[in-house]
Amino acid sequence: MIKTIIFDWGGVLAPADTEIAAKQLSDKFGCDYSKLKEKIVKYEKENSESSNDSMFLNKIKSEFGIPEEEIMKALTEIHAWEGFEIAKSLIGKFKLCILSDQMQFKADYIKKNNDLSFFDIVLFSSEIGAQKPSEKAFQIMLEKLEEAPEECLFIDDREVNVKTAQGLGINVIHCEDIDLLKEQLNEVLKNNS
Repeated sequence: MIKTIIFDWGGVLAPADTEIAAKQLSDKFGCDYSKLKEKIVKYEKENSESSNDSMFLNKIKSEFGIPEEEIMKALTEIHAWEGFEIAKSLIGKFKLCILSDQMQFKADYIKKNNDLSFFDIVLFSSEIGAQKPSEKAFQIMLEKLEEAPEECLFIDDREVNVKTAQGLGINVIHCEDIDLLKEQLNEVLKNNS
């Protein structure tokens, strides 16, 4: 029986920010969109287990000439969407959690600008020193929950993360389309007893 639903942030509770930020910044600063997006993904992956964001910001600034404040603004001013409302609709029915790979400045922005009080546990990679798809990130969540993997449902937009969770015995939804999430959730939960 599923007792807990664990949501990813970007691509589930809020739009994935990389493409949006890369588009805004490439338009504003005349950078090559594809190269900028590629570097944001690469450097964010390298830095999302650390609470120190300066390496990420310095690399993007030095390679593309974009001021740090502009980088941070583009990556944070993307607001929660329908997935967040879906999570709210589950209050009182399940434990609700967030497990998301976020650099520290993004995690701080999310916590400051969104009401996360209805989530029982919120874990960001920069704060736990582990990022998905490593098993360690999921194990930290399971330890904090004190629940068996089969009692949890993990929702993420990245297939590699879903596969790792599934390999640990966690129920999963690969959220490829936010408009289908409610339907996918209903399907998984209809036999939950």
